[in-house]
Amino acid sequence: MRKVERSYSHSESNFDGSAAASLPVPAGLRNVVSPPLIRGEKASDYYKFLGGLPMELQHSGLLEWLLVEEVVKLKWISNRLRRGEAGLFDRTLTKTWGEENTHITLGVVLESSISVVERINRLIRLNERRCQKLLKELERLQSKRKKSSIDLNAEDVTEEADE
Repeated sequence: MRKVERSYSHSESNFDGSAAASLPVPAGLRNVVSPPLIRGEKASDYYKFLGGLPMELQHSGLLEWLLVEEVVKLKWISNRLRRGEAGLFDRTLTKTWGEENTHITLGVVLESSISVVERINRLIRLNERRCQKLLKELERLQSKRKKSSIDLNAEDVTEEADE
């Protein structure tokens, strides 16, 4: 069995701490946020992705931000898996491109790599399910926060009316 080496190092040359510093990261998390990078991935791309998604999800507070950041990590990893799957086909097709019938070649690729493709797709589905659960929890927290805000505003109006 081949040993797979994973690299999540911040010391790599592609780590851009200034990109992380420019994000609206809660103060308690500035040193905790770490991109799940492997060789060939850029931290600046990860932080760009991270920076765009939270604005869309309108997070507020530490717990909501952690949920959003976890969704970003899962989406990042799912995208990596999709690129890996495409690379698997591309590499295998390149090796066998000299054959006359490319449809047969693609069939051979599928036949020889189907277990890998199935595992990749299973991992992507698991990540997507986890993202859905996290997003539901985020929605629940946001709804609770908005309800609390409405209740507080109603109390302000009641207090003003009593005066």
